[in-house]
Amino acid sequence: MRAYCSRLMQSDEGSGTMACVMLIALAAALIATVASVGGALLCRSRARSAADATALSAASAYWSGGASDPCAVGRRAAAENDAQLESCVVEGDDIVVTVSVPLRLPFMSRVSQRSRAGPISCEYSMGHSRRVWADSIDADAETDCGACTGGECR
Repeated sequence: MRAYCSRLMQSDEGSGTMACVMLIALAAALIATVASVGGALLCRSRARSAADATALSAASAYWSGGASDPCAVGRRAAAENDAQLESCVVEGDDIVVTVSVPLRLPFMSRVSQRSRAGPISCEYSMGHSRRVWADSIDADAETDCGACTGGECR
């Protein structure tokens, strides 16, 4: 028995193979982790875009008066973006929606994002944030709030 153990301790045949196997397993685990995180970030971006589109379409329907139920319009917009409308609430003049998209990970099945859309008050729009936005998007956008009615930009 002692001779067998000493021969086993002195033999290093196959140790390189085991080191390569471990290195390949580590690389595979790293690639799988990076792919999972990348997929989750991609789905989060899709959820954010779908939430924004849903909130804007529901708010547009609410303010135009064309739809009696802006949340039904939002539900259709979410479905067109391959998302599911989780909640839709009218808060004053704003529409607040929560939208989720499927995620194919074993520890997380859906990614949700929340978005709000509604009119901007004239007091807010005349501030620095509005001017920066207006200058970067459209030079004439600052005049949009020149004719405020009831404290809202139209």
